[in-house]
Amino acid sequence: MNTKPFPIDDAYPIVTPIDTYLRGLELFSGQCSRTQSYRNKDPGSNEFQEYLVWRQSMVIWACCTIEAVVNLEGVSWVGEEFYKKAIERQRIVDKIRLIYAIKYQRLLESDNETLKEVQTLFDSRNQFVHPKTREYSENEDEPSEDFKFLTDLDYAKLKKTVKSVYGIIKDPDDRT
Repeated sequence: MNTKPFPIDDAYPIVTPIDTYLRGLELFSGQCSRTQSYRNKDPGSNEFQEYLVWRQSMVIWACCTIEAVVNLEGVSWVGEEFYKKAIERQRIVDKIRLIYAIKYQRLLESDNETLKEVQTLFDSRNQFVHPKTREYSENEDEPSEDFKFLTDLDYAKLKKTVKSVYGIIKDPDDRT
């Protein structure tokens, strides 16, 4: 049995601090800004692909950040065993609402604007990380919804959504 005190020099933490996630959003935002001029390049070009990759990465990272906040807060309020059995596998908006109800003894309305934005964000993320097989034609006149979501991505709004979730979970009366 290893009895060395934590942190162990050759071990990596299981939980990434929330500040690291928030700083990551700033880094992704910078890359999105840097590649903005690639938006109108040929879709097959390296520049356009880089443009898309940074936007996809930012969406995925934003979802990771939200999940990290929600999971950490949930485990701290109900314990790891109960959280894993009853809450962890729920949809993200349901997890947020459950933790909010447990922590503050009041309901967070399901039509809350932040929750709607979070669900849209996670639906988009799921298209990148859990793609479904579907027919694609290069002659389509209209870009897919996933494609439009990426090219229209407003990273300032995305960061605001992430911070709003943090605000709901940590201090629901502070809406800044």
